[in-house]
Amino acid sequence: DPPRTVARMRLTLIRHGDAYAGLHGTIGGRLGCAGLTALGVRQAEALRDHLADTGALRPDVLVASELPRAI
Repeated sequence: DPPRTVARMRLTLIRHGDAYAGLHGTIGGRLGCAGLTALGVRQAEALRDHLADTGALRPDVLVASELPRAI
């Protein structure tokens, strides 16, 4: 048998920033998601800038939710 090649994979999970649902103690879900708070927007922007500046994450595939807090 020929030698087998083992592919390595790194899975990185990034959670959304501060969201209105958590602020008001409600469960977000598809119907209750009102998006990010001003703090959550700043958190997302800071992560975007960090990743762009450092190149720390170079994904082959991106998967994201369509909920307002994730886009």
